[in-house]
Amino acid sequence: MKKSLGQKMESMEKTIPEICDSLGICLVQRRHGWCDLLIFHSGGITHCRVSEVFTDPVFELIILCRAILENRPETVSLQDEPGGSRLSLTPDMRWQHIIRLEISTFSAEMAEETPPDLSLWVKRRQLLALLMTELWKLSRFHTEPSFQRSRQSFSSADALLQLNADWDSDPHLGPSLLK
Repeated sequence: MKKSLGQKMESMEKTIPEICDSLGICLVQRRHGWCDLLIFHSGGITHCRVSEVFTDPVFELIILCRAILENRPETVSLQDEPGGSRLSLTPDMRWQHIIRLEISTFSAEMAEETPPDLSLWVKRRQLLALLMTELWKLSRFHTEPSFQRSRQSFSSADALLQLNADWDSDPHLGPSLLK
């Protein structure tokens, strides 16, 4: 017996996209204005090199965290010299617990969007926890004078604290892991 178009569409809508839960994130702030954002996933490692002359990666990641918490789309650019990486989040309105993470690269000359280098569905809570713990870790490193030398200051500490408080009180994604 053949399914009607309506039955096919209904069964497609009920199918949860494949979710990547083999995910890790590491933000390394190097000396003299350089940063590396590494995303470990089942397909390998995606590396985003960032020039802190053009981009405040902490601020940009806080923007992404806020979008995850509010379950809304967001795109940020992490500039390199030249080009950079674009990180995009797209919620799935059918499945409120997941969000699509896409990373694409661009060169200084490219005006057009390119297909993403990485595109995967992840659990919102997991992605928020991974990003927030990296930001929290970096903020704690900045309490050490020896770490602060030759590095861009951690100017988003208040925004990070507020974001953590909002995460802690969120009825869907809270409580925060960072106490």
